[in-house]
Amino acid sequence: MTAAEVKQLSRLARWRERWQGIRQAAKTDLGLSVTGIAGPGGGSEQKPVGLVYMALASSQGVKTTEHRFLGDREQIRARAAQMALDMVRRHLIA
Repeated sequence: MTAAEVKQLSRLARWRERWQGIRQAAKTDLGLSVTGIAGPGGGSEQKPVGLVYMALASSQGVKTTEHRFLGDREQIRARAAQMALDMVRRHLIA
């Protein structure tokens, strides 16, 4: 495992704690977070336009996903919103 991968895992662990803390503080059953780069600018080689991260926090833990969407800004945002809501739907029917 590279130093960059270790750093990324450490960062993810800290965010998972924060997501659970926010969910608990708000006294909600679920917490959903979406962040990324929808464009048209702001992308880089490491973080290209269309890169989106999602997290769903519940009493069972935090599930995180990474996505790469194609399209313009509005298409990327729409696809990310649809995927995030689908993440909630799948959690609720599981």
